Amino acid sequence: MLRWKLKLAIVAAVMGVATWAGYRSERRTMDAAGKPATTIRSVVRRVMAPKSRTESIDKLNALRHVAGRSEPTPREMQQCWEIIRGFTVEDVQAYLAEIPDGLNRPANSALVSMLFYRWAQMDPEGAMSAGMQPPYATSRTMPYMVVVPWVERDMEGAMRWAKANGSDSEKMIIGNEVGRMLAKQDPENALARAKAEFPEAVNAVLLELTELTEQMSGSKESRQKLFGILAGLDDPQIKRRCLYELRWSYDEGDQEQALAAVKEMEESGLFPEQVEIFRREVSYQVMREKPQERMEWMMSAESKASTDAQVGAYTNWVQSKPEEAIAWAAEHDKIDFLAETVKKMTYSQIRAGWVPTDDSRGRWENTTHRQFNAWREHQPEAAEAWLGTLPTEMQEVFNAPLSNNGTK
Repeated sequence: MLRWKLKLAIVAAVMGVATWAGYRSERRTMDAAGKPATTIRSVVRRVMAPKSRTESIDKLNALRHVAGRSEPTPREMQQCWEIIRGFTVEDVQAYLAEIPDGLNRPANSALVSMLFYRWAQMDPEGAMSAGMQPPYATSRTMPYMVVVPWVERDMEGAMRWAKANGSDSEKMIIGNEVGRMLAKQDPENALARAKAEFPEAVNAVLLELTELTEQMSGSKESRQKLFGILAGLDDPQIKRRCLYELRWSYDEGDQEQALAAVKEMEESGLFPEQVEIFRREVSYQVMREKPQERMEWMMSAESKASTDAQVGAYTNWVQSKPEEAIAWAAEHDKIDFLAETVKKMTYSQIRAGWVPTDDSRGRWENTTHRQFNAWREHQPEAAEAWLGTLPTEMQEVFNAPLSNNGTK
């Protein structure tokens, strides 16, 4: 009898441990995404809610806890949205009240964004008002989750609300989306409309128009259309800003297309001084890997580049390909470029705290020393006079011999 009772006690203990372990495991899963505190209000809200709402909330909670502390997978996001897209405003508010810890966990943050997007589809003003309150006000993405569906559904209403009630930041957010929408719906009149109806949308219109031009493979037709839109505006500042944005759209793109755009800009008659800036910047990009062509173009009358800009380009060249640059300077009687580059690089080292024992000075000494030798060969008096102004240790660097391979 005693043995039987002992076995029964052991079985009960084992079952108790197993049950506790199962509880602990489930508890860890629930805690991973956070569990809302149970209050009288939450119990009453759940008891009074329609069955369809409680079922949807339970399904979302199950998906949320599967994700835990991780980002939901695309499939999980799709499953969540299939539930949320059927929510009413009351359903959205009820589930927001069920999510603990606000936006502190990835799964919760993703659901909150979806819930506000759905809320904005039905009641954008209410969603905006709630989204700008704690704990959501600290989120940078929350206003956009409201504004995007709002502008898509009722752009004029969004602008009216922003003018009457919006803060500067809210006007900017709404303006970004309004500008994007205007440019897509009515590109020819978008800038004029933005300026007249909602000035905060002007920058977004400019960006969208230049992006659309780029998306159309930078075609001549798309650029001419953009130039035509600009020519019809009476605001020179807006025209300049749009051309500026167009320049940047070619920064990492097809440089040959950019040169074609320069020519078309000239033909449009829009702001010759900006066209000239565009031409110079494009040419710099095109000739980035062709330093000699770039150098010769910068020295041409067409370039209008200053002497400082020419020396700067030469300095970049001599640091990457010293033999080519030095030979070019001698051939084109530009020893003054050599001299200025030697001075710039030497003074830069002095300002950086150069000392004779610096192990990192080898490459600098090699490149600068070779330039100095070329300068001294063509202008010995000027080079020696400048050398005499340097600290003794640095004079020794320039007076030391170089071997055939250009090292000490």
